[in-house]
Amino acid sequence: MKLRLKKTGKLFLVADVVSSAAFARLEDGVYNCTVTKPRVKSLPDELRRAAQNRLYWQVLHDLEKTSVNHLAGNVEAYWHRKFKIDYMVPILLRESETFPVMFAALEEVLLSMGKETYENIYNGIIDELSTTKLKVRQFAEYLTHIMRYCRMEGVILTVDSDLIDMATQYT
Repeated sequence: MKLRLKKTGKLFLVADVVSSAAFARLEDGVYNCTVTKPRVKSLPDELRRAAQNRLYWQVLHDLEKTSVNHLAGNVEAYWHRKFKIDYMVPILLRESETFPVMFAALEEVLLSMGKETYENIYNGIIDELSTTKLKVRQFAEYLTHIMRYCRMEGVILTVDSDLIDMATQYT
């Protein structure tokens, strides 16, 4: 018989009803078993997943509805742009071959053409950045940063914890 167990702290609990019923039919005694971790298929080249996207937009919606005074009043589009700047740009600077070159060229624009031109180009780049281009692992890291931000700011999220686990498991 195979049982699906869920580890909670130091306890292992039966994870589903079918296994729970089978477990209840066991006679008294000692049983030997092997506990293995579930295999998580690493898909570094796969683009972000639907669960990740769902979590992302639910968090942005919660932020839009927050009553935390210094954060209140900002719409989803604000949060989307802020997080691209704060968390997506550093990921791309670290992992992309072309992104650091583009930003180095942008620094040259700042020096030669001035701050206004620099800001116009920079804003255009940020607006064109799309989270759909992030890979599963990158998006999981991105979400982890955002969740940490929400925790630190005291934002209460209404997102299901299973969705959080599913969306951030590739970090």
